[in-house]
Formats: sequence, C-alpha cells, structure tokens
Amino acid sequence: MTAAEPEDPGTAWGVVRVELTRTELIALQETIDWTPVFEGRTEIRDAIREVLRAHEPRPSPLCVDARSLAAFAHWIVPVDVPTTLLRAKLEHALQRTDPDDARG
Repeated sequence: MTAAEPEDPGTAWGVVRVELTRTELIALQETIDWTPVFEGRTEIRDAIREVLRAHEPRPSPLCVDARSLAAFAHWIVPVDVPTTLLRAKLEHALQRTDPDDARG
C-alpha cells in the first residue's frame, strides 16, 4: 500500500490543491455541467462555486479529493484550447500529488 492509497476503499486518497484563475474556474464550472454523473461530481461542483464566490483577485486554490478530481479530469473532452489546458493542469496536479496512484 502506498501513501496515496486509502486503508479503507471508501475513504478519500487525500486533497489535491490546484491554483486556477477566475477565468479557468468559470471554464471548469461550465465543463462540469456537461460531464456525466460520476462519484465526487457534486463535491467538485460545490468546491468550484465556493472558490468563485470568494472573488479572489489572484489565482484561487481549488482543493478537492484526488479520486474525484481524477474522475473529473478523465471526463473532460479537450475540444478547444481552454479545456485542453484545464485537463492538463488537473492531471499535472494529480501527478504532483502521487504520480503512481492519482489516476486510479
């Protein structure tokens, strides 16, 4: 068992912190509205809304469960440059957390 694997399969892997601009957060919010339902979708949607409500002038950290973020990143279809960059940024954050286990 590695540090990223939970002892109990029902527990979270840990929290991933991703620095995003307000524009990226809005794009992410629009993207999650188009993704199918997956475990952790509500958690991510609520976290995005919470960060957007904070009205931070600089990049705001989005802090979510690694397993939920991995599922979300999997469902992002890179149809344009912004969504391609968002997917890459999320996957990079997951790799920084634990390169072997973050993708599940």
